[in-house]
Amino acid sequence: MREHRAGTAAGALCWGLASISAVMPAGCGAPASGDYVVVSPGQTVLPAPESAWQPPETLVADLRACVKEHAGDLKTYSHHTKFDLTVTEAGAVERVDLRSSTLHHSALESCIAGVLATLSLPASELPLRTSEPISGGERMRSEGQPLGVVQVIAGVALGPIIIVAAGVTLGVAIVVAATEEAIEAAKRRRRKQEEVCTDLWMECTASRDQPEWNREKFGDTKDCQSCRWECERYKGVWPQYKCPRPGTNAPN
Repeated sequence: MREHRAGTAAGALCWGLASISAVMPAGCGAPASGDYVVVSPGQTVLPAPESAWQPPETLVADLRACVKEHAGDLKTYSHHTKFDLTVTEAGAVERVDLRSSTLHHSALESCIAGVLATLSLPASELPLRTSEPISGGERMRSEGQPLGVVQVIAGVALGPIIIVAAGVTLGVAIVVAATEEAIEAAKRRRRKQEEVCTDLWMECTASRDQPEWNREKFGDTKDCQSCRWECERYKGVWPQYKCPRPGTNAPN
C-alpha cells in the first residue's frame, strides 16, 4: 500500500544549481517560460553510464500538470522539494515520503507525491558495494580483505528534475531505497554472482600463464585479481579478453 507523508520544509531553490548541468531561468528566481528541463546531476552514487537516469516523459508531464494546477496559490516563483521513495523488488513504489519542501502547499506536495508513486524502478537496479563476508572468513591474498562481500546502498539519488511551468521553477529531488525484502533478494543475487567470480578467480590463479596470443597486450601473466573485480562489477561476467579461461582459443 502506498503512503504519502509530508515532512519539514527547508532550504531554497538555488541549492545545488551550481552543480546541475542545465540552463536555468535568469536570476534563479525570476518567472520562467512554460517549458521544462529534465536534469541529471554530474555526480551521483551510481557509476557511469548508469548514473545517466532520465525520468519518463509521462512522469515529467504529470509533474508539470501538478505545478500548473496550483501555481496560482504560490507566493514566490522558485522552490524545491525532496522525496524519499521505497521500491519493491518488482519496481513498484511502496512508499513516498516528503523529506523537505519550500512550497508550504500540502495539495501540491501531495500531487507530486502521487505522481512519484507511479514511478517504476526495480530494486535490482540499485547499486551494491562490498561490506560483509559471504564465505567462512576467506580473505584476499593481496590485501587481506574478506572475500565475497555485499552491501546495498541505503539510498540512490535520482534527478533532480527541474520543472518550469506557469511561471514557477520547481526542483524535485528523489532518493530511492529498497524494501527489506528487496534488499535481501539483491544480496542473494549478488552473493551468487560473487560465488561465480570466486570460482573463476580460483581457476585463474591455478593457470596464471597468459596464452601466447594474448601476451602482447596483457603480459605473460594473468592479473587474476583485477579480472575478479571486473567480474564482480559486471555481475558475474568473467573478462575473457584479459584473463582467458584454460582452453580458450584466440579470437578471430
